[in-house]
Order: sequence, then C-alpha cells, then structure tokens
Amino acid sequence: SGRPAAEVLAGAVSDYVDFVAANPSFVRLIQREGMGEGPGLGAVPLGKAVGTEAVAALAQGLGFPSDSYDTVAHLVLSLIALTWFPVLHSGTLVPAVGLDASAADFLESRKRHITTLLLGALPSEQMTSPGRSSP
Repeated sequence: SGRPAAEVLAGAVSDYVDFVAANPSFVRLIQREGMGEGPGLGAVPLGKAVGTEAVAALAQGLGFPSDSYDTVAHLVLSLIALTWFPVLHSGTLVPAVGLDASAADFLESRKRHITTLLLGALPSEQMTSPGRSSP
C-alpha cells in the first residue's frame, strides 16, 4: 500500500476490533467450534481461504516479502487472540482486572494497545524499509 507500517497495522486492528465488537455471536460460535462444542464444520475450504487471504493482505499492506508467511500468520493469530479475548470475557476477566468492556472509550483504548503490541512484533526491517515509518 505504500503506507507506513504503523498506519496499516492500526487500520487492520481498528477494522477487526470493530467487526468483533459488532458480532460477538460470531466470536462465541467460532470459540465453541474450536473447543469441539459446536456442530462440527468439518474441513471447510472457505475458512482456509479466508485465513490465507487475511495473511496475504496483511503481508502486502506491511510490505513483507513473499517468503515471510509464517511471521505474518503469527501476527494474524495474535490480532485475533488479542481481539477476541475481551469479547469472550467481558463479564469475567475484563472486570476482574478493573476494566469495563462496555465503557465508551474501551474499544479505542483496546485498539491502541493491540496496535502497539503488534508493532513491537514486527521485524525491524519492516519498520525501516522504504515507504514505512516507525511508530
């Protein structure tokens, strides 16, 4: 995209946090499926295609070389994990640490936090390559 890595990552985080916040049932259904408590989706080719597309889009947006699939796949998994947890535990662990997932500023604060964490996981060459800028 030619945009700074921090901007690309912040946009991806913001969009996904908004999606998850607007679709908590999606998160719960996928969580149940992952725990083996769902109806069983079997081998769903669509799921793999969506995952592969997400990794490819983020890799392209961040300017990763084509041989860095594993690094970007871990970034996508981290994004998902960091995003889903407060949705799944909005009534348990989130308030236990003194936060309120329903507070007006929670989502924006969460977006900034996730972006900061994921920026720290980027290889230094991604932060300093042409067209990229440090946070």
